[in-house]
Amino acid sequence: MLLFYVDESGTGLSDKKLDYFILASVAVHIDFCPEMYRNVSSLKRDIFPYLKPEDWEIRGRNIRQGDDAFKKRSWMERVSIFENIAATLSSPSFHLFAVLANKKQFSSEFIGSEWTDQDLYRVTFSKLLDELNSFLVSQETRGMLFLDSRASQHSSIQDRRLIDAYSEWASRSESRFVELPIFGFSSFYPGLQLADFFGYLTNCVSNEKVKEKIDKTLMLPDEARKHDLQKAFDRLRERIVTFVEIP
Repeated sequence: MLLFYVDESGTGLSDKKLDYFILASVAVHIDFCPEMYRNVSSLKRDIFPYLKPEDWEIRGRNIRQGDDAFKKRSWMERVSIFENIAATLSSPSFHLFAVLANKKQFSSEFIGSEWTDQDLYRVTFSKLLDELNSFLVSQETRGMLFLDSRASQHSSIQDRRLIDAYSEWASRSESRFVELPIFGFSSFYPGLQLADFFGYLTNCVSNEKVKEKIDKTLMLPDEARKHDLQKAFDRLRERIVTFVEIP
């Protein structure tokens, strides 16, 4: 059985600066889970030897912005962290999926002002489920979904809406998922932290396209930083099963 960890990146319909809202998933075979836990714990110990791996989360945005525990790390140190996490994700044991919802095209071609971020999530989630389900069919196996809980209680309205979106999709699909999505806190699930990282990298390379220049020294500082993150993303390309844009 395959386990799929899902997280989002990007912003909603009201943000006109970023083109994409993104759902990303990291999949692993259930037999690989103990090794994934060990690898992620080892990676986190290398980054902060004085902290327990359970004391902090891998969050792409925090690493890039130098927030929280990363405040004292230089940009090049943080780039090295990005590359090390990408190296972990580049293992053949991982399968990566991303669906990018082009908000501008949705707004201009498909939807009206009455649409909400909930609708955007529902459509993107449905497409991601199609892709994951097709992969399960190709692998002749079953799967389970793990999502980052959006609230402090499992009974929250936000989580219930995701259950409803999944149920709507399952009612018209031959689902190979064995159960409804499981909601958990990312601090407890290394797979969710890796999904956050992959989603954030996808966000960076999609919403913040780097202008191609032969000589990196000719780039503006922010362009150079985006180029550094692009290199980390490129390490993952061989593990990406799905990278699609909708509509």
